[in-house]
Amino acid sequence: MQWKFRPIGTAAVLAILCVILSLTHLDRTEAASTPLEYDFSKIGLMYSNGVDQQPTSHSHHLRLIGDQKTVSPVVYGTAFISRIYSTLNAPVRSFQFDVPENGLYTISLKGALSIDGGYADIFLDTDEQQDGGIKIISDFDFHKHPEDSSYRTIESADKHILSEGSHTITFKVKGKSVGDGAIHMLPNMLILTPVEESPETLELNFKDLSLTDPTTGWYLTKLNPGDYPRVAIKSYGIELGSSTRVPLRSFSFVIEQAGLYEIDFTGNLISGSAGMADIYLDTDINEAGGTKVVDSFDFAEVDYGPLKTVASPKAVYLSEGLHKFTFKLLRDGAGTTVGYIYPHSFLLTKLENSVSPAVVAFDTAQPQDVVFALDTHADAILLGIRNGSELLQGDIDYSIDNGIVTVKKEYLLNQAQGELLLTFDFTNKNDPFAQIDIIDSTPTAEPNIVYFNKNETVQSDIAIQIKSNGYTFQRIRQGTKSLIRDRDYTVSSHEIVLNKDYLRTLDVGTVQLNLDFIGINGPVIEVIITDTSSKISPERVGFAKGSFMQSDISITLHPNGAAELTDIVNGNQALVRDVDYSQSGNNILLKKQYVSALAAGTARLTFVMSDGSRPALLVYIVDAEPAVAEITALSAEAVADTVTVEGTIDSGANQQITMTVHDPNGQMDFIGQTVSGENGQFLFSYTKSRHIQGTYIVVVGGEQVAYPSETTFTYSYEIPMTTTMMLDLLDEYRGEIYSEATYYLLKLHLVVIGHYEQQGEAGKVVKHMEAFKLLLGQLNTHQIISEQAYNAMTTATDTLIGQWR
Repeated sequence: MQWKFRPIGTAAVLAILCVILSLTHLDRTEAASTPLEYDFSKIGLMYSNGVDQQPTSHSHHLRLIGDQKTVSPVVYGTAFISRIYSTLNAPVRSFQFDVPENGLYTISLKGALSIDGGYADIFLDTDEQQDGGIKIISDFDFHKHPEDSSYRTIESADKHILSEGSHTITFKVKGKSVGDGAIHMLPNMLILTPVEESPETLELNFKDLSLTDPTTGWYLTKLNPGDYPRVAIKSYGIELGSSTRVPLRSFSFVIEQAGLYEIDFTGNLISGSAGMADIYLDTDINEAGGTKVVDSFDFAEVDYGPLKTVASPKAVYLSEGLHKFTFKLLRDGAGTTVGYIYPHSFLLTKLENSVSPAVVAFDTAQPQDVVFALDTHADAILLGIRNGSELLQGDIDYSIDNGIVTVKKEYLLNQAQGELLLTFDFTNKNDPFAQIDIIDSTPTAEPNIVYFNKNETVQSDIAIQIKSNGYTFQRIRQGTKSLIRDRDYTVSSHEIVLNKDYLRTLDVGTVQLNLDFIGINGPVIEVIITDTSSKISPERVGFAKGSFMQSDISITLHPNGAAELTDIVNGNQALVRDVDYSQSGNNILLKKQYVSALAAGTARLTFVMSDGSRPALLVYIVDAEPAVAEITALSAEAVADTVTVEGTIDSGANQQITMTVHDPNGQMDFIGQTVSGENGQFLFSYTKSRHIQGTYIVVVGGEQVAYPSETTFTYSYEIPMTTTMMLDLLDEYRGEIYSEATYYLLKLHLVVIGHYEQQGEAGKVVKHMEAFKLLLGQLNTHQIISEQAYNAMTTATDTLIGQWR
């Protein structure tokens, strides 16, 4: 049998003899690892005198969020600190830092002190608006009082679990504790100290053994020290006098927490009549059987030293409750029929199975399997994984291979957002758990269902709050067509506003708008279009002045609720009720005498309603009864900016054809005339000068055509990428380019390319844009530009190259 001997020196003996521990208490202590230091003076900020500072490697990727000069409050570097020039109007500034591995940390902040220092709350992991988060330090005072030294360090009251990856620390100045004037924050060092927990231990010291009281939890099993073998308490433990004829004596103890334990036994080594013994765990009532945990311990081995410690050959599982150790004398003392043994103590160390990492994030927006490594003791076997009372299905919800557990993304996608605790069940051992933080980094929009009423009296823009969650906004799509930025909508860092001029071009019903972000599918906005305007039918009629079958024109009102007709106007001239028209309920009769007095052409009569609606009737007036002439074919389409309308009039060639086109807002886009050609065919073509996307209405009439024909076409276009747009994009991300010199280099590059763009030199545009893309890659590699800025600029670069290639 292989033994593990652990020698203990004299100093250790004295230490052990001086320590008195509770006999049934499991002691858990904490050990600190090497701290992580984030130096605010080494992050590459420009000094206030304009001198650039290069970041150094030991700053652990600590970085300022936003441009140091254009974002308020401004921040400048110094040789020892970052100085935040705060005001009560601009009190908040954040930094980002990287944590190399999941763990439990204490967080400390070291700040420089100055007479212009203010006091601030310090937060961990605020959101994009620098709100929320965990307050780790309250009222950190950067003011230098007379009794202060140059720096102050404050440690957070609580320990914090930090996941691997990026986190933020946010300073929110609250005021100044002494005096008026400047209110500065002067952070010097952020310090994260990993906290590790040592194993739980139970020490059973024989000098604390009770010989008569079982309530202590560590006592002589039969509670009679005079029985043979006799037990006597000594300063160093106990003396147990026995012989090989009566060799057995037991000692009882209580386990409060079941688990797998490693057992160390320490004995006093004394010359003379000391004997040798085996030690058993949990013998029966007759002190027989049990598990041997120490083999042939020789208490007379004085050459070894005053104490000797040996470990059990393997860990044992101890259930909660009462257990006992039994000593069996194997050999009497030298030259005597009596053997004395001198136990000092048992040390029970609880061994735990563990799962790494203990905390991990799962992003439903970019789902990946989650992988854990198992560290098990004494050949522990994983029985299963539980989510509460729900047992995960092996090979479906998770798999295991050589101590690596993979939890499938398909399972995690079906779980609610928040903290998911998975318990790993092992055979007869502790069952560790792992925390999976289920998040969704998909950009969000609130509200995601909006309503727009086309009634002119209630039309208004629609504001939608967005959270980009680190992604860069790209565009809004209606199907495959992009809306025009700054015309159909405007966008800021936290809000999109849909323009009512765009919304009123949409048809009644539900329209879906896709918010696109670079690298991820964004949210979908449902726009429910209603129209509570009062209406009329029909909206177009024809009238032949020379016809012997002239008749009044009947129009039906469709009022909104209790709305009433207040007037009918032709331009700025009001029609006279009961003369030019009559009304009976919702039925209107336009008198033929009024219409026949109008000039040939198109008359627009506006029905003024009490709810503010103004539906219009188009009356197409001709001088004589038309022959049997019709527009028998009509089509229209828009290709790029060119609109083409073609059709046929059945009365043949040389007929006058008139066309009007109205844009989605109801405004005239084009009016023109032509003459039909062979077989009555005609063609209109014009180039659009106004770029309004949506459905256009085409109305075509002609000689002897009483009822004009109507068709529609849809117009849309994509905005081409230009260097001017890229310069705007560069300015948008200026705060995420961590060197002013780099910003101006990129800007100069784009200005030069813009010159080639204006000259139409495609080859040079492509060549220099490809070099520009390589430059972006180098900046990203060396972390001089943020990932978001890199992605946005690269996408725009690829688009521009594609247009010129």
